[in-house]
Amino acid sequence: MKLEKGFKYAVITDIDETVLDNSPYSAMQIKKDVDFNSKDWITWGKLEKAKALPGAVEFFTLADSLGFSVFYISNRSNEQLQETINNLKKWQLPNCDAKHVF
Repeated sequence: MKLEKGFKYAVITDIDETVLDNSPYSAMQIKKDVDFNSKDWITWGKLEKAKALPGAVEFFTLADSLGFSVFYISNRSNEQLQETINNLKKWQLPNCDAKHVF
């Protein structure tokens, strides 16, 4: 792939169920027979236990190596921002900072 000089390139991705796997949270909901609620979701996010989905690390690492900036978007609460960044960093994903995670 050849990128034209003078342009800035980016990949913008959702986080949950695109980069990070939250199926353990969903399994907890089923096990406890509870609906989604913000308190449990925030608690789950603060655990920083979500695993990277297959292919995500490789894809975003390749994009970064080709000169793309990677931006991560989620509907997670700002209360979870640092834990979300930490969780992404565990998988050595590129651009895991407050400038790239929303």
